[in-house]
Amino acid sequence: MTRAGRGHMQYGWKKPNHGFMKCNYDCSYRQGGLDTNAGWIIRNEAGTFVMAAQSKGRQCNSVLEAELQGLLMAMQHTWVRGYKKIIFEGDNRSVAECVNGKTRSFELHNLIREIQYWQKKFLEAEVTWVPRTSNKVADCLAKFPFPNNTSFSFFSLVPYCTIPP
Repeated sequence: MTRAGRGHMQYGWKKPNHGFMKCNYDCSYRQGGLDTNAGWIIRNEAGTFVMAAQSKGRQCNSVLEAELQGLLMAMQHTWVRGYKKIIFEGDNRSVAECVNGKTRSFELHNLIREIQYWQKKFLEAEVTWVPRTSNKVADCLAKFPFPNNTSFSFFSLVPYCTIPP
């Protein structure tokens, strides 16, 4: 494969290591003072769907703030559900860099600290970056309309919006 061809490789979702769950999360950010939405999906070490959820968040001033808010909601929900060893994957590289201490964001410092607090509640929890092509299902959930004007939806079965046509 040529060097140019490698840059266009499609990356797909990968199963987590043995004993881990994987949570892919994403947000839907809209400027102009509108609320943001987040979606996340949990799969086990075999890659099998376990659950998914979507939630409305508060207004955010940037995509980074919305993505961090989405990660926090996903962390809180997975912790309440009893998951102990989990990998959180999102497609915003800055989120992983901020949470893992590689970069700083003064304006989002308190939100990042809250995420780090929740991260420590798990037995093991990683926050990693993946290309958008590996996060399509979470993206779909974040953008999917909420049923009956609700602010939170839980899916114990694979959500229809995530099934390819």
